[in-house]
Amino acid sequence: IAIFMFILCIFGMVACGSDEGTGEETFEITDNGLFAYRHANGVIIHPHDSMRQISEAMGEEKERRESNGASGRTLTYIYDGLRIVTYPDKNANYIYQIILTDTTVSTVKGIKIGDPIEKVVEVYGDDFTYSGSGYKYTKGLSNLLFTYTNGIVSSIQYTAIINDSLFE
Repeated sequence: IAIFMFILCIFGMVACGSDEGTGEETFEITDNGLFAYRHANGVIIHPHDSMRQISEAMGEEKERRESNGASGRTLTYIYDGLRIVTYPDKNANYIYQIILTDTTVSTVKGIKIGDPIEKVVEVYGDDFTYSGSGYKYTKGLSNLLFTYTNGIVSSIQYTAIINDSLFE
């Protein structure tokens, strides 16, 4: 009986530790040399990602805005707590900016609007450039900018590093 109970406990622990069958799709953050944002629904978004793929994974946006830039049509997708601005390239749109807009969302490392700027340095380190309005971290062809007012994070933006003429 003791052996049977032990085997039953082992199977129970294995079943509890598995997240298969939960119906939730998860996305792994891969180190592709860019900053990544993980949305509450599990979707991982990087600057330069194809918006078509992200849009399919994120679902219906609350609002979509269109504007014309020097290099073509840009789109802004608005979700709860998040805005995504795209840039056009060869009949497709790619992510230029991921802008966190309220305290309901945070970076992968847990920083959100309203946190003290000191927490940003504790979490992301001191390898930043002061941009006049905040701390800018660079990774590959992406930036992560934390702007602040009176020592409190007021804006968080992931930005693709591309030809600036796209948004003139």
